[in-house]
Amino acid sequence: MKKIYKKGMTLIEVIISLAILCIIIIPILSLCLNNVKINKSSEDKSKAKNIAQQYMEYVKSPNNSIDDIKKLSHEKDGFTIDTTIEPVEDYKFSEYINSEDIQCNIKIQVDEQNNLKIYDKSGEVVSNLGSLLNLISIHVNDSGNNIIVKNKDADTESNISINVAENKDVKIKIELIGDINFKIDAVNECEDKNLILYFIKFNRNSNYSINSTIGKIKFFSSIDENLKNGDMNYRLYKVKVKVSKNGEVLQIIEGYKTFQNS
Repeated sequence: MKKIYKKGMTLIEVIISLAILCIIIIPILSLCLNNVKINKSSEDKSKAKNIAQQYMEYVKSPNNSIDDIKKLSHEKDGFTIDTTIEPVEDYKFSEYINSEDIQCNIKIQVDEQNNLKIYDKSGEVVSNLGSLLNLISIHVNDSGNNIIVKNKDADTESNISINVAENKDVKIKIELIGDINFKIDAVNECEDKNLILYFIKFNRNSNYSINSTIGKIKFFSSIDENLKNGDMNYRLYKVKVKVSKNGEVLQIIEGYKTFQNS
């Protein structure tokens, strides 16, 4: 009876098969490892953003002083948090004035009941945007002839057309009469005009902070002369929260807040 022999794989064939297998597997493994790294990086950035936002909310709390903020830099969950604070130079404070001496395109007033009222240049009330709790939004369009003021808490807004001469800035006076702490978002889309915000305090318990700004914006703060006997020196500060891990910066958030000077 004739024996039948099955021919096995030679060493060369085995090597070639392994080489082909490696060519296929290595890119797949590399792709999987890259996906893991990307997912980990995204997770770290998301955590860093949450940490930065938490710290910025802490910074904007009315109960915290400059010294409290300077002590914030430390480690958390493997992340390094650095907080810096510096005064905004283009900002006036410790001046007593008569509010009527400031001529602006519109006036925003937070009255005794914390209602948000908008006045035109002649002093007439054009809008009552309801009770203010936390956030005001001010938006100047790209031509500088229209201002939108929003009370984010009441979801109300006022759209005001203004007439600003060429090479003149858009000026808004903000009177703080009520006993309130609130934030302001300011946007200026007009490239050839500054948006100038004049904050005038009539109440020593009122306070505000700049939540975010876009465009060419300047801030000035004064105190109504009727409070001249009080100690009301304030200054605007820029606060930066930086979150990093293993030397890589993952998130930077900037904000503004006013502090009473000692």
